[in-house]
Amino acid sequence: MKKIKLTDILESIEFSYVINDDNTFSLRDCQDCNLGNIENDKFDIDKNLAMNVIDRIEIYINDYYLSDIAERLRTECNDSISITENYFDFLEKMQKYPKVFKDDIDTMKTFVNPNLLDISDIKQNAKIKLKCFRCGTRLQKSAIKDYTYFCPNCCEDFYRFEQETKKGIFRCLSKLMQIG
Repeated sequence: MKKIKLTDILESIEFSYVINDDNTFSLRDCQDCNLGNIENDKFDIDKNLAMNVIDRIEIYINDYYLSDIAERLRTECNDSISITENYFDFLEKMQKYPKVFKDDIDTMKTFVNPNLLDISDIKQNAKIKLKCFRCGTRLQKSAIKDYTYFCPNCCEDFYRFEQETKKGIFRCLSKLMQIG
């Protein structure tokens, strides 16, 4: 089984995250709903992180994954399962139809056993202590190759020199003016 990143699961259900100043992990609802005040929950970045987050986002997993799987079981496999069943029951049903669910079985295995989820990128981001010079949010590693940091609040990527001082943006503009 290939490792699936917790961040990929979160992205698929329209969540991002931030690392708080106290080195805890919090979810950010990309749809700005914050249902159940989920954005105020804090999770320790430890071996239980994936399990705790999966437990907390269960309703979203039901909406984004389980309802789709139940529908595919009905329409493509002429089988059924109740949305109220647990992850293990879903996995057992899916494994009966590996061709239909080949891309989803590994994901369901991580819901059954969240310790299979990869949280290495979250741990790496927890080591970054710099804050965005615009909004003060703790930065993360940018996913874009040429950039260094990403601000989850501003949704913007930055070069290292832009963040190293609050005047970094002016240094950036000066460099651009020298080129032009």
